[in-house]
Amino acid sequence: RSTQSRSSAASDVYKRQPQNNPKQRANVLASDFGWDKDQARTVWAFGPNSTGANILVDMTLGVQNMNEIKDSMDRAFQWFTEEAVLCGENLRATRINLIDLSLIHI
Repeated sequence: RSTQSRSSAASDVYKRQPQNNPKQRANVLASDFGWDKDQARTVWAFGPNSTGANILVDMTLGVQNMNEIKDSMDRAFQWFTEEAVLCGENLRATRINLIDLSLIHI
């Protein structure tokens, strides 16, 4: 599920302070852009190229072992935001919320 609310402005937070920690970023996203602080703390990635105007937010509740897939999700997000779904063009100003997930270990 994706929404286009305020993600391009929120990516400015990353561009202004690329070294900021999640708590500082959450405070800026909440105070300057109206995000919920809990959701702002769970930003996983900006894309494309880790600095773009698209944001991947982990909104899952009670899903275990999420750190096992974080790198893979980030790589997939980077690819998706660079190539998008139409014509291979960059995705712009989109927030993608990861709501639920089932991990299957083989």
